[in-house]
Amino acid sequence: MHEIRQAGGEIYAITSEPHTLANNAQKEWKSDIEHIGDPHHEILADIHDRGWLSLFIWNYKPGFREEVTKNLSHPNGIYQPGVLAVTREGRVLYR
Repeated sequence: MHEIRQAGGEIYAITSEPHTLANNAQKEWKSDIEHIGDPHHEILADIHDRGWLSLFIWNYKPGFREEVTKNLSHPNGIYQPGVLAVTREGRVLYR
């Protein structure tokens, strides 16, 4: 991470969790990567629209286990983990 930042880059952890939960995880895990919540998948949609990365989204179906869905924090489902490295010019280096 040091080398990436030294070269002018940055690393972000983007999750389908609400931003408050992402921020809590960042603090609890003492992570030096900024965690960003994207529960409405706006960042994911932009990345997909640019053709940079497509991720599978798992949505809860009606009738799914109530103990899971009653405290649902993912209004649009959970997207799978992914890794993406892009230059400032928009060239994909790794996905």
